[in-house]
Amino acid sequence: MELAKLLALIVAGIWILLLLIYLIMKDIKDRKYNKLLKTKEQMIKEDKDKF
Repeated sequence: MELAKLLALIVAGIWILLLLIYLIMKDIKDRKYNKLLKTKEQMIKEDKDKF
């Protein structure tokens, strides 16, 4: 019985760890993408200002 509980805890811990890693990676990708979008918007604004 103890072994089963231990295994369940280990498996749950691994799932939580994987979920956290996934969310952190997703956040990093979103930030990079948002940065690209912002620079693109700034470029468009600068082009409008020229004309």
